[in-house]
Order: sequence, then C-alpha cells, then structure tokens
Amino acid sequence: MYRGRKWYSGEYKLGRRAGNGTQYFIQSGRVKYRGEFDLDSGGLFQGRGILYDEDGDVVHAGEFVRGSPLGVADDSAADFRDLMAQVKKKSVRSEGAR
Repeated sequence: MYRGRKWYSGEYKLGRRAGNGTQYFIQSGRVKYRGEFDLDSGGLFQGRGILYDEDGDVVHAGEFVRGSPLGVADDSAADFRDLMAQVKKKSVRSEGAR
C-alpha cells in the first residue's frame, strides 16, 4: 500500500517483488503491468508480461529485461491472447499465496 492505495499485488521474496504479480498506477489504481518480476534486478519487470498505459491500452506485450521491453512485442492476436491467459493464470495463483 502507498498512501492507502494498492500499488502491487503478487509474490514477494526477501521483501521484494519476485515471481508473478500486478503493479498498479498509484493515482488511478489501474493496472500498469501484469507479469513476472525478478528479485535479482531489484523487483523490476523481468520475463513475460504486459505493460499498460494510464488509459488501459497495451504498450508492450512480451518479454522484459530489467524493467524494459525487449525486442519486438508479440503482434499476433493469438500470441497476445495466449500471453494474457498465461499471465492472468499465474497472477491469480500468486495473489492467493501471500
């Protein structure tokens, strides 16, 4: 919680975001990123995930390295739907295990 607002839900290791989770924009409470986080990079986006803008539009769906999008985003609708399903499935599991 940050000033009474949820900014992250998901897995933690050693007090840092690690594993699967969801990060929120602090002001709006909307989803900013849903996917994998990495303990070794200080809890940054790492692995597969989806980054959204403040309006909820997808900015990047695909791989992230140390908090930054890697290479070309997944463009095909099938790849995007598959990625969304994988990330949501992992996030639901991780939100239950706190």
